[in-house]
Amino acid sequence: PINEDCPVAPNNPYAFSKYQAEEICKYYAQNFGATITVVRPFNVYGAGQSSKFLIPTILEQALHGTDIRVNDLSPKRDYIYVDDLVEAIMLTARCEHTYRIYNRGSGISHRVKDVIDLIQMQAETDKRVFSSGISRQNEISNVVADSSRARKELGWFPKVGINQGIRKIVQSDLVRQRNGRD
Repeated sequence: PINEDCPVAPNNPYAFSKYQAEEICKYYAQNFGATITVVRPFNVYGAGQSSKFLIPTILEQALHGTDIRVNDLSPKRDYIYVDDLVEAIMLTARCEHTYRIYNRGSGISHRVKDVIDLIQMQAETDKRVFSSGISRQNEISNVVADSSRARKELGWFPKVGINQGIRKIVQSDLVRQRNGRD
């Protein structure tokens, strides 16, 4: 698990930009006394999420495709349901530290294959799964958040497990379909 004090080594432009933003915040806190809290959400998911992300892409294929296709089944990510993240941000707004970083994740990682299986179980589908075997450049194989600082200092912990979160997303998508919003 990655805690807030682990060395940061950005491996792509997106990660580097987030790191630089944290460094700017830290600078302002240290030099101008600004109260700044950084929230590091891990893989956020929830109903209505853009299809650019993994879970909605898989759900769309499970409900409407003939099969499910992904690049790589093996990467593991720590997913946090959007409602848990909103609660975490609300609690963080009351933080009194000059500069503090809080991770937001579940503390458990799931393979892409596991996510596909959960979605198919909740959607009651059994589509064939195909992987092209293509890994993203600089892919980190397993990412897990250590959110114990948030638990200790703010009393925060995630309440929605991935099974329940995916069930909520599937139900929301099915309701949208029945109401003709798809």
